[in-house]
Parts: sequence; structure tokens; C-alpha cells
Amino acid sequence: MSNERRAKLIEQSRERMREFGWLCQGVFDPESSDIFTYTVGISEKFGHPELFVVGVGSPDLMTSLLNAVGRQIAEGRTFLQPGYFELPPFNGTFAVGPVLDAKTVAPHAGIGTEILNRPFEAVQVYIPDPNGKFPWEDGVDKVFLNAQLQLFECPTEIPTRTRH
Repeated sequence: MSNERRAKLIEQSRERMREFGWLCQGVFDPESSDIFTYTVGISEKFGHPELFVVGVGSPDLMTSLLNAVGRQIAEGRTFLQPGYFELPPFNGTFAVGPVLDAKTVAPHAGIGTEILNRPFEAVQVYIPDPNGKFPWEDGVDKVFLNAQLQLFECPTEIPTRTRH
């Protein structure tokens, strides 16, 4: 991508972020097959770490999920501790891991870092496998396990099955 085109994309993204509060940045790397979506602007607007969904579901599903979590943050909810949560309008339980420091996030958030003009912390949102298991639980589907651990290691602070 040319420098001029990249600068235009960054400015358009900043405008969208100002208008809506945040945006979702989808990434698909054909070389590594990494696929993930993350928010840009939640940290700016609400002082909350940005959000990542990694490797599971379509880009549209990941964006819808992050926007739903973002709306919860806009209403005052926080996702700063590992744990499980319900998320209307989605059925089922989701989970968040611990806050990831900016150094850990930076290699995966290039354009987001440019849009915000700074590195940022993030929280990974986890989607359960078809049996309701998460990567840190025994019996998790290996496809879901491997997909959700493409970017970040499995949380060492394992959430307990209590609700946020």
C-alpha cells in the first residue's frame, strides 16, 4: 500500500472513530493464515483496553461480537478481570482473559497503533467451542484451541466459571 493511500485510510479511520466512538479492524494474513479482529478507539473513548477476537468465526461475526462488547463498555461495564459473561443478543457464554500489555499487543496492531498514535493494551474475548469449552478447559475442540491461540498465549490467569 502506498504511503499516500495508507495516510488516507488512517484519516478515514480516525473520522469513523470520532463519529462512532470506535471501529473494528479486521486482519487476515494469507501468509500465516492468522485471522482476527480488534477494536480501535475504545481505549481512547472509555479508558478501557481494546478488544481482540482471534481465529474463530467469520469477520462479520467477530465484528458483531466486538461491537456488542463495545456497547456494554459504553454503558459502563468493564472487562478488566478474566471471567465469563453473557452477551445479548448472542446466545451462550463468552470469556475474557487478562489484560494484555501494549508490548504484547503491538506486533498484531500495526494500523490500530497508527490510528491512535500510540500502542495500547487489549483484552482477548474468547468464543466457546460447540460444547461450550474454552482453550484452558479440558476437552476443548482442538480447532478452537489452536485458532484462538494464534496471537496470544493461553491465559495463565484462568477465569473461573463465575459471571461478570
